[in-house]
Amino acid sequence: MRLVDRYVFRSFLAPLLYCFFIFIALYIVIDLFAYIEEIIKQHVRLKVLIVYYLAYLPTIIAQMAPIAMLIAAMQSLGSLARHNELIAMRAGGLSMWQILKPLVMTGLLVSLFVLVLNDRVIPRSTQVFMKIREEQLERKKTGSSATKILRDVAIYGIGNKIIFARSFDPKTNVLKNVIIHNHDRRQNIISKTIAREARWNKSRWVAFSMTTYKIDRTGQIIGEPVFLHRGDLDISEGPADFIKQKYNIEGLGLGELRKHIKRLSGTSGSVIRNLKMEMYNRVSYSFANLVAVIIGAAFCLRATRSSRFMGIGLGLLIGLLFYGVFGVCSALGKGGILPPFLAAWGSNIIFSIIGIRVINRL
Repeated sequence: MRLVDRYVFRSFLAPLLYCFFIFIALYIVIDLFAYIEEIIKQHVRLKVLIVYYLAYLPTIIAQMAPIAMLIAAMQSLGSLARHNELIAMRAGGLSMWQILKPLVMTGLLVSLFVLVLNDRVIPRSTQVFMKIREEQLERKKTGSSATKILRDVAIYGIGNKIIFARSFDPKTNVLKNVIIHNHDRRQNIISKTIAREARWNKSRWVAFSMTTYKIDRTGQIIGEPVFLHRGDLDISEGPADFIKQKYNIEGLGLGELRKHIKRLSGTSGSVIRNLKMEMYNRVSYSFANLVAVIIGAAFCLRATRSSRFMGIGLGLLIGLLFYGVFGVCSALGKGGILPPFLAAWGSNIIFSIIGIRVINRL
C-alpha cells in the first residue's frame, strides 16, 4: 500500500469507527426505551437483556453500516479538502479515483463483511433475539397479534410435506386455499393436494372441495385426480403450529432461501416473490455500503467547488433519499410491479451511476 493510500485510509478509519459506535449506541438506547415499561413490569433480568442485544448486534451493524460509511467518507474527505491536501494530491499527479481507492476498497470489504453477516450470522441471531422479544418484551402485543388473520402461510410439515395456505384465521382455526406438496427423500413432488378450505375439528383438519393428484418424477399427473367434497387432510400439524411457524424468511440463510424458492415453486406467486426479494435485498443492501462511499465522496468533493456545507447537506439528503428509493423499489418488487432482481438492485444502480458521473466530472 502506498504512503498516500495509508494516509487517506487512516483519515477515513477514525470517523468510521466513531460513527459506528455512536449509531449502534443510539440504536440500542432508543430500542431499550421502547420496551422500558415492559422490562420493569416483567422484571426482565439484566442477563436476558445482554443476550438480547448481543444477538441483535449483527442486525444493528448491518442496518447502520451504509449511513456510517456515508458520513465517514464525507467527514474524512472534508477534512482533507479543508487542509488543501486534496489539491496537493491532485498536483502530485493523482487522479480522483486513485485518491479514493482506499475508501472504495474499504467500502467493498465492509460490503462483503455485511454480506457474510446477512448470510451466516443474522439468520441465527434473529431467531434468538426475536424469541426473547416475543416472550418477554412484547407480551401485550403477542395476544393481539395471535388474533390477526395470517396471510400466505407456508410451513414444513412432518413426513416431508410443504403446506401452504392463502390465509389462516386463528379465531376460527380456518385455512383458506390450501396446497400441500408431498415430497420423496430426493425432494421430488410425488403428490399434490388442493383444498378450498380446511377447518380444525378437535384433532384433525376437515377439508372441503379437496382434490389430490399423483405426480411422477417429470412433474406429470399420473392417473385421474381424486376429488372429495369433504375429507381429512393428511397432515399432523395443528393450529398452534401455523401460528408458531408462520413462514419467517428472516431466519433463513441465502442458501436456504434458494432451496425454499425451488421447493415452494407452484404454491403461491406472492410467497416466491417475497422470498426472491428477501434474497436479492440481502445481497444488494450489503453492497449499499460501497454505494454509500461513492455517494459521500461525490457530493463532498463537489462541495469543494462551491459551498462545502451545502455539499455535505446535499450528500446527507441523497443518503436519506437512497433509503427511500430502496424501500419503494422493494415494495414495488413485493407487489409484483417490478421484477425482484431489478427492484432489489435498482437503487444501487441508480445512485452508483450518479456518484460515478459526479466524480468523473471533478
